[in-house]
Amino acid sequence: MENYLDAQQKPEPGSQATLISCPGCTGVLSVIAERGGAHLRFVCSVGHSYSLQTLLQAKEDDVERAFWSVAAFLEHIQMITGMFLQYVEREGLPIDKESLENRRRQAEVHAEQIRQMIDETEVTDMEPHLTDERA
Repeated sequence: MENYLDAQQKPEPGSQATLISCPGCTGVLSVIAERGGAHLRFVCSVGHSYSLQTLLQAKEDDVERAFWSVAAFLEHIQMITGMFLQYVEREGLPIDKESLENRRRQAEVHAEQIRQMIDETEVTDMEPHLTDERA
């Protein structure tokens, strides 16, 4: 039976490790200059491979997904603190309602800021370049 480490792709000669994680698996990407340095290819040990353009697009997609996740989590915080406030009020619990309400408002403001960041983000359209043989 083949060993897991033996099945992983080894870095190619001339490749250089980066501090950039693979969008597909979060492994470390290595960069390889091809065609005399006219083309850069990024590969991870699992075998995911990206051109400079496809890597940028994948990272832009990751950022957008992360922003939407944060916005959703903040909206969850708003809902949960709202429920908690109702529970405290209904049950007469000796819990500081002001701090819960402050956190609920803070989450609301932060969620709106994240949504504004999403709306204001200008991503370069890479599509025309993806089919370019020089890319």
